[in-house]
Amino acid sequence: MQTLGRLFWLCITIILIVFAILFATSNETATTVHLWPFEKGLTAPLWLSLITAFVVGGLIGALFVWGQ
Repeated sequence: MQTLGRLFWLCITIILIVFAILFATSNETATTVHLWPFEKGLTAPLWLSLITAFVVGGLIGALFVWGQ
C-alpha cells in the first residue's frame, strides 16, 4: 500500500511540474509588481511573478502547519 501511495504522489508531482513548465514557456509578458511601502516596481515575466507567489504562499502555509 505504501508503494501505491508513493506512485500516486510521484504522478501528481510529475503532472504539476509539466504544468509549471508549460505555464512558464507560454507566458512571457512582462508585468510590473509594486509593493506598498516602496516607490519603485519590480518588472518580471508573468510566470516568474506567479510561481514566486505560489512558492511564498506554500512556505508560509508550511510554517503555519509546522507551528501547530
